[in-house]
Amino acid sequence: MLAYGMRRIAITWVAVCGFSIAPAAGRAGQPLTLTQTVGYAMSHNATIAVKRTALAQAESNWTRQRATEYPPVVASLQNQMEKQNNYAGPYAQYGIAPIPNFSQNTAQVGSQWTLYNGSLNQILTQQYRREVESSRADLRQTQTQITAKLVDMFFAIANWQHLYELAQANLIYQQALLSAAQAKEKVGLVAGVDVLRAEAGVEQTQVAVLNAQSNRETAREGLAQAIGATLDTAFAVPSVLPNPPLPTGSTAALVQIAQSNRPEVAAALAGLAIAQLSRSSIDTDLLPQVSVFASFGNQTSPTGFVDQQNQINTLNQSCASNPNQVSCIGFPFAGVVRGTPGFWDIGATSTLAIPIIDYGTRAAAHRAANAAVESAQLALDSARTAAEEDVLQSLREAQTARESLTYQRKAADLGAEAARISQLQYTNGLISLTDTKAAQGTSLQAQADLFTSQIALINAVVKVRSALGTYDPAATVADL
Repeated sequence: MLAYGMRRIAITWVAVCGFSIAPAAGRAGQPLTLTQTVGYAMSHNATIAVKRTALAQAESNWTRQRATEYPPVVASLQNQMEKQNNYAGPYAQYGIAPIPNFSQNTAQVGSQWTLYNGSLNQILTQQYRREVESSRADLRQTQTQITAKLVDMFFAIANWQHLYELAQANLIYQQALLSAAQAKEKVGLVAGVDVLRAEAGVEQTQVAVLNAQSNRETAREGLAQAIGATLDTAFAVPSVLPNPPLPTGSTAALVQIAQSNRPEVAAALAGLAIAQLSRSSIDTDLLPQVSVFASFGNQTSPTGFVDQQNQINTLNQSCASNPNQVSCIGFPFAGVVRGTPGFWDIGATSTLAIPIIDYGTRAAAHRAANAAVESAQLALDSARTAAEEDVLQSLREAQTARESLTYQRKAADLGAEAARISQLQYTNGLISLTDTKAAQGTSLQAQADLFTSQIALINAVVKVRSALGTYDPAATVADL
């Protein structure tokens, strides 16, 4: 019993919540562990979904631009029909009369490709590829940040659960003090004010129980909303917190790892490459522009065959009555042979433009591009420095949290023993109720601080792992 010593009340999370509803992902399974919570968020969190969409769009743009480096092959079918009367159109100046009824069918396979345009296509392709790398790094950074946030929120539920258990244990302690005060009042050992103060302590502890229970539910609902699940999702919060190890290796080695793997450093590198490629694209129009084309297929005009056949028939009729005409040499004339042997067409166009006066636009573009490159380089240097600072700070916080746990454990043990002895002393009339309550308050605070320090160590280790940039979300929480 707590009246003879402090102990924690074993209450499972599901029983405390009063329900065993499965998470939104299944509604029929067990509450989500931390690994399952992070995994669910990776596919349901709205912020991550936005970043993933941006990456998909960047990959689409890169694929489309990369296709310009290769010749397209296009098959086409075309049917042209035209009917007119007394219309010469643009051919009048050549004395050509269009056929009144005209139709033409064309089937061909061809390609029209810009073979070289000052390497602009290649530069743009590399630029889009760098944008893909930047988007991918941005997604990784968002996933890392959200993972760290989810770990903090997950163990915040555990903290409120612990405070709830402490409040219930304190309620038993306060009730024992009340019973002792009432017994001592009956025999005249204490004044009635001790009973009133003990009753006040019981009521205040009831409030603490309710507040801890409410805050625990609020924290649970906040985590459910953060991962994109329904608010009735349950989480398998551990009663015993893990003690994760710190990454091994020297500080310099860890800093080097971070600067080589941090997503924001990768994004800054991609940004610098994009700025350099943009600068390279300014003068591509000064180089020759070469485009090639080629096609082959078949083209036929049915109405043209009909008109030609009509002309042949008319000429045969005329030559039949007067075959000695010059135009009748070769009479009788054979009919039109339908069909065509097909065609092919190839060619190339080269253009070299030499701008004489551009009114300073090219020089201004170079100045702007140089400024963009310089800014991107500064951003990269800043990202590397920030990575180093993050590693050093997170390592220092983790080491401090681990060392402080030793003192917190001693403080919690000493506080619990002091509270136990104080209760016995008050029961035997050796100390006042005020001293007993002070000892109990110190014990409760020490236990709460110990649990908070354990959570601080977990969050610090997660921060170190995030700072290194080598852990994916699953690996970050695998041992938590």
